[in-house]
Amino acid sequence: MPDHAVSINFDRLAAIYEETRGGLKRGGSYARTITPRLRSGTVLEIGVGTASVALPLTDAGHPVVGVDLSANMLALAHQRLGARVAIADVMTLPIADASVPNVVAVWVLQLVGSVEAALREARRVLCAGGRLIVVTSRGRADPDDIEEASVDFQTVLRGQRQDDPDIVIAHAEAAGLGLVERLDTEVQRFDETPSAVADRIERRGYGILLDLADDDWQRVVMPVIGALRALPDPDAPRQRVTRNDVLVFESV
Repeated sequence: MPDHAVSINFDRLAAIYEETRGGLKRGGSYARTITPRLRSGTVLEIGVGTASVALPLTDAGHPVVGVDLSANMLALAHQRLGARVAIADVMTLPIADASVPNVVAVWVLQLVGSVEAALREARRVLCAGGRLIVVTSRGRADPDDIEEASVDFQTVLRGQRQDDPDIVIAHAEAAGLGLVERLDTEVQRFDETPSAVADRIERRGYGILLDLADDDWQRVVMPVIGALRALPDPDAPRQRVTRNDVLVFESV
């Protein structure tokens, strides 16, 4: 029996993923941070999703192949990358040992059944001296009323955020990956309304909410939706300012 839980599949979110996650604008921004830190050669993106990061990495001259659990997400990625994407679980990669110089994981470790297993697999497939670059999913937002009314559902429901940078670093080092750099992504600026955030939550637009039990939904989620809708002028856009952690590891 596996020693970890099942990873979260984004099939049900594929149709809204681009519009709710920043699409190629965000992906291109992340790619600009990732690109100068890559080794030459192939990039394996685990949890490639719609290829919103993989496409700008490819355009920057790095051949990218990607894997994801979600067939619906990969259908969109296929439109951008062609046959260089495949269905696979990041905890059991169909990739030969020591075969790629780069692995990239953007907004994915919060969804896997085991961060430890995913990082062991990343280390296994990396060439000697290869690079793993992780962009964690929890943005650090400047103070605003949306941020004040919101909660981190992962922390509340699980007791911790499994892709917290310190947790990722500890598991990576145990897997034989040494941290060589920790930095921020480019600052992301975008307009968003409290109503739109509440709508996204009601549509279970975050992976951890997809199969959440009714009692947890009532206890944890409904108060957040109510707080967002109760904010002054909930349909008025706020300019939101966020950035994410970037962790650069090297196989040792």
